[in-house]
Order: sequence, then structure tokens, then C-alpha cells
Amino acid sequence: MSVASCINDVVRGMPGTVWSLVEFFVGFIEKGAQMGAVAVEEDSPEVREEAGERVRWHPLTRIAFRFCVVYFGLFCVAIPQIIVSYAGWFVPSLPSYSHMWVQRLFEPPLGWVGRVVFGVHAQVYLSGSGDQAIFWVTLFCVLIIAVVATAVWTLLDRRRTGYRWLAGWFLLVIRLLLAGQMLCYG
Repeated sequence: MSVASCINDVVRGMPGTVWSLVEFFVGFIEKGAQMGAVAVEEDSPEVREEAGERVRWHPLTRIAFRFCVVYFGLFCVAIPQIIVSYAGWFVPSLPSYSHMWVQRLFEPPLGWVGRVVFGVHAQVYLSGSGDQAIFWVTLFCVLIIAVVATAVWTLLDRRRTGYRWLAGWFLLVIRLLLAGQMLCYG
């Protein structure tokens, strides 16, 4: 009995659009399981890497990876609500503004960027709302810093052909932070 037939027995009364989405994802999962069972070809990147031959990343892939590492790293520091979600039992002992420490620390320069670039008054309000002008200005500054840092990293590390080890750790950390954020919001 296939996964699709089991799901079909459970959800017979679903509307057509929802059912077609379910069929798509079930088919995708089944194809992935079949692909995992296929033997690895000798010319695949995994075999070449094990043989000591390094796999070269495309230059645009390296630049995009560098940007993602810098941007998401700065994002998690600038919006520490993601990291605070792992504080667990210590959250009640933290000050109420602990998730806004970056905005409070950099309020003068963020306020200047808000006035000069966007024409808004960016200020920290302890209202509990995350939809404040200072957060949008913070994200803009993180974007600009990430673009500049990516350019510098690209100039300083031109000879590296890939970031396999760093990519593995980066994906692990991003998955954990995403899981923390999902648990925080329920």
C-alpha cells in the first residue's frame, strides 16, 4: 500500500485544490525516497570529494552563500528574539526590553538613517509590537552591511573554491534558529 493510497483513505472529503496539493507533496516525497535508494555514480561530487578531489562552486554560488551567511548572521543578532526563544526558563528573568538591545544601543545612528534615508522618526517604543520604524531601519542597515561585508569577503577570499564545511554548519544553525522561532510563535 503506497503513501498516496493511505492518505486517500483518510482525506476523501477534501476539496479538489487541497487534494491536488497533497498529491503533489506525496509524489515529491515518494520520488525523494526512490532517489535515496539509487546507487551513487562514480562521477558524482560526493565520490570525487571522498577521493580527495575538491568540488568547485560556481562563483555566483560562492557570492550568494557569503551574502546569506553574513545577512542571516547579522539578522539573528540584530533581531535577537530568535535567539531569546532558546533561553527557556530564563526568559522571565530577562528584562522586558532584552530582545531590543541592538535597537536601544544603536538608536542614535538608526534614528539618523531613518531621518535621512527614509524621512521617518525611528525610535524604540516598548509597546511589544515588532512593527516599528526602527526595526525596518535596522533591517535596511543589516542589508547594507551584508552587501559591503560580502564584497570585502569576496575580495579577500577569491581563491577558495567552496565552503562545504561552513555550509553544513550554517544550514544546521539556520534550521535550529528557524525551529526556535516556529516554537516561539506556536
